[in-house]
Amino acid sequence: MGEQEIGSLLWSKVAVEGKSYSAIWRPSDEGGPLPEKPSDPTPLNILYFCDAHGNLFSESEEIASFPARLQAQRESIEGDVLMLAGGDDHGAGNPSDVFMPTDSGKSPSYDLYEAAGLDVFTIGNHDLDWGPDRLATILGASSIPSVISNNQKSSPLCSVTNEALVFEYDDKLVGVLGLANYSDVLEAQLLFEDPSEALFPYLEELSESVNCLIVISHLGYQDQLPIDDHGILKQVPTDTLVCGSHSHLTIPPIENQWLPTNYLQSSSQFKVYGHAQWKPGQSWTAKNLSTEVLPAISPTSTDLSIRDSLRDEVDRRGTVVFDHNSFRLEINTGQRYREENPRLNWSCDQLWGL
Repeated sequence: MGEQEIGSLLWSKVAVEGKSYSAIWRPSDEGGPLPEKPSDPTPLNILYFCDAHGNLFSESEEIASFPARLQAQRESIEGDVLMLAGGDDHGAGNPSDVFMPTDSGKSPSYDLYEAAGLDVFTIGNHDLDWGPDRLATILGASSIPSVISNNQKSSPLCSVTNEALVFEYDDKLVGVLGLANYSDVLEAQLLFEDPSEALFPYLEELSESVNCLIVISHLGYQDQLPIDDHGILKQVPTDTLVCGSHSHLTIPPIENQWLPTNYLQSSSQFKVYGHAQWKPGQSWTAKNLSTEVLPAISPTSTDLSIRDSLRDEVDRRGTVVFDHNSFRLEINTGQRYREENPRLNWSCDQLWGL
């Protein structure tokens, strides 16, 4: 492919092995233009899940094996596939077994996603339950690229996430943007820009330079929020897929048929996964499926090793026992950071041995 100067962003190329795409392009002040958009692209499949909330470490083998089962499903699909996650991979579960980086600072959830071949994710509000510095540590330790297109330049997340990504296949360029939650995070304005204002320069930048575009959003699909996916969908082109999360909804409903839609939200806790498909010159189609239809396989040895390491860590630090439902009710949604709430601060101290 040749190169062309489109828009104002400069891009750097990172070569990739073992994937159906050959490279990932990231904005960089020291980069150059994107490759020229291929003229004869082939279809693309999207596999999507969101709002895991640490439940991978459930005693249920069905849930624990979800990443491996989704990877097996990916391998059964003809053509190119991207696997995406919509955030809230930690928090809002049992604090004794979620959001527990190992001594290296890595997140066991992200380790499992990496082993299963996840391609890209954005973050959710509960990933920030222990503050932006803690999240920045585990994001920096993960090899999976994350994307937040509405970061404030002063945010500690800026140095460990990407403002946009372009996946380069032999016959297509696929752009991916991400929107972090703006309504349920303490002092969100210090971390994130208004999503409705931050997103559209990237849409304008990429709409002519990629074959298809995807926005992973953790804004939610709720009328009462000041900024949510309703508003985003009204402004993005209809040929842009929006993968939503946060609201724990299943949109479209679970049906074994393709529906013409450019919006997908796939429930929580690994009960549902989403499958969307793009074909050149056609609208996006999507469907949600029960995870019961995924191939029935056991957790891999890598999965089991990660889970065993986490449990050893929990045993070493001691288990925190308290009524989590009451705990959540005591915390205002605007006070999720550990420094802001004595009960949350105490629980974190127990977990981290501080």
